[in-house]
Amino acid sequence: MLENIPCLLDLKATCLRERHWRAISEAIGADVRPHKITMGFLEQNGAFAYAPQVAKIVRSAEMEHQLDGLVEDLKRSWTESR
Repeated sequence: MLENIPCLLDLKATCLRERHWRAISEAIGADVRPHKITMGFLEQNGAFAYAPQVAKIVRSAEMEHQLDGLVEDLKRSWTESR
């Protein structure tokens, strides 16, 4: 159980968008959606075996989220300087 916690935390990430859920679903081979995630669902579909792929997708989503924030800060800064 303890070895599955990192994957569970990854799947809880708030930065995941629809495109990320599609990528996770494709990697696992099952339709993974936030409202469908249960331990039983993940175990039944062998999702924990794909933890490294899920982690990679989540890290990408986190970086995209950070970039979105930087772009918004830049836009706000430019707008205020006008």
